[in-house]
Amino acid sequence: MPTLLICRNCGTRTQAELASNEQDLVNVGMLERSCPPCGKDTRWGLAQDYRRVERRNVERRRAPAPAPGGGERRGSQRRTEERRRTR
Repeated sequence: MPTLLICRNCGTRTQAELASNEQDLVNVGMLERSCPPCGKDTRWGLAQDYRRVERRNVERRRAPAPAPGGGERRGSQRRTEERRRTR
């Protein structure tokens, strides 16, 4: 089964059939292969590992932690407070 790899130098993605020893190397991030865009041997990693990291970073940027001592209330918290004030 082909494995999706990503070049750690330039970000090029490629699918490759890996032998068991190559699979072990890519799991620990030590697989070195030739990368045509880079023009040299570079380290390759699993593309799915990098995708997970990017997704976590996007979620962190999208929903910043509230400032200490309160901050702006959003969504259901704000509606609940408005309901309590009008009673």
